Amino acid sequence: MTMKEITDGLKNLLLDNHYNPVTIQFYEREWKKIQSFLMTEYGDEGFDMERGLAYLEKQYGFQTKYNDGTLSQQRVQLLRVVHMLEDYRLHQVLTRRYYASKNPIRLNPYYAGIHTGYCNALSSSGLSKSTIGHYTSISMVFMDYLSQKGIRPVSAVCLDTCNGYLRTLAGYSFKTVE
Repeated sequence: MTMKEITDGLKNLLLDNHYNPVTIQFYEREWKKIQSFLMTEYGDEGFDMERGLAYLEKQYGFQTKYNDGTLSQQRVQLLRVVHMLEDYRLHQVLTRRYYASKNPIRLNPYYAGIHTGYCNALSSSGLSKSTIGHYTSISMVFMDYLSQKGIRPVSAVCLDTCNGYLRTLAGYSFKTVE
């Protein structure tokens, strides 16, 4: 995918997920810098993780600063930018690699109703509080994925859908994926 295809899709998802306009502007500025780097270094706008990491190293000395312990938290946010681009390129969804306290997942009314019913069923299941909490949070992330992919009704969920979601968990621990 080209940077334009990726960033157009991501911007729509950021807007749909109620991201702050200032945050969106930050991402757009970085995306333009990456796009310029790709044209200068490679002569095209094709994006992948390797090229994204090459940008971080050339522009900010990312790997070097990481290795010597001088990488600032502000610069670590730039890795999120590259991960976001790569995740969209691979999965066409906005994945969340950390707890987004400033921008929690808000399910659309269709999936919010299903999630509420699921949580009510969990509450009367006799499962431990910890298990219920885990199932509640992971089901919300899954339903957010379904919503972003435009999968509705729930009866349209198939094995390919589930496998696509599982691919978004690549890099997580076995226990998390389980």
